[in-house]
Amino acid sequence: MRAAESAADGHTNGVSALGLAVVKAQLLRARGEFREALDLLQTAADIADGEPAWLTRELTLAQARLVITMGRRAASH
Repeated sequence: MRAAESAADGHTNGVSALGLAVVKAQLLRARGEFREALDLLQTAADIADGEPAWLTRELTLAQARLVITMGRRAASH
């Protein structure tokens, strides 16, 4: 993860940066940092215009999984 972040070196768009956002959001989700993960995915989705369809679908699916997880967590309290 650190190597990928340093390779992205501040680039906020492109397939590699957006793919990194998906992976980073999964790590945040695993740590229970749902809001941070959702914010990261939303930012990535906002800049994904013109990127490959498979990547925009992956961003959408990651967001949907996270929202479902957040809903289940809220319902269990």
